[in-house]
Amino acid sequence: MRLLYVMDPMCGWCYGFQPELEIFLEKHSLAEVDWIMGGLAPDTHQPMDEN
Repeated sequence: MRLLYVMDPMCGWCYGFQPELEIFLEKHSLAEVDWIMGGLAPDTHQPMDEN
């Protein structure tokens, strides 16, 4: 099984979903996860600063 997990590291909903995701991944330990990062600022293509 392959899971495409599209998330935004700046999104509170993504952090709130983390416990459910961990339960899912424990139950499906053979699942391969592709982590696809998005962003809340569609008007820019510049990466955010680390600070």
